Parts: sequence; structure tokens; C-alpha cells
Amino acid sequence: MSTCECADVLHQAPSWHDLRHTYASWLFSDPRMTPLAISRLLGHQQLATTSEIYGDLMPQAIDAAVDAVADARKGARQS
Repeated sequence: MSTCECADVLHQAPSWHDLRHTYASWLFSDPRMTPLAISRLLGHQQLATTSEIYGDLMPQAIDAAVDAVADARKGARQS
């Protein structure tokens, strides 16, 4: 922590709650982590809880879902 006026310096000690959100952000930044796995690591009983709190960190989940539907439709047309 610092008492200087620099914008990029930590001016207060982060709370445990702040650190929990940082942990979640790091988890979501790893493309190998699924929303369900992150939800369980955070101790949420419902995936909806994780989605509600961290939904803005999951745009790749939407992209993956769209790709999966497109692939399924292609497979259905080829059959």
C-alpha cells in the first residue's frame, strides 16, 4: 500500500471479498475452465448464482454455445 497519488498503486488493503472476485476473474480468464467448474470452485450451489454475479466475464461461453449449435445443425444436415 502507498500514500502517493499514483493511479496505478494500491491505496487500500483489498478485502477477502475483493480477493474472491479476483480469483473468479482469473478462473474465467482460462479458456479451459468451464462455468460449471468455476461455480463449484467458488462454492456456489447453483450455476445460476455464478452466472448472475460473473456473467459479464463469460462471453466465450455464449460463443461456444453458438458454435456447438451450428456444428450440430451441420451434422444433422449431412445425415
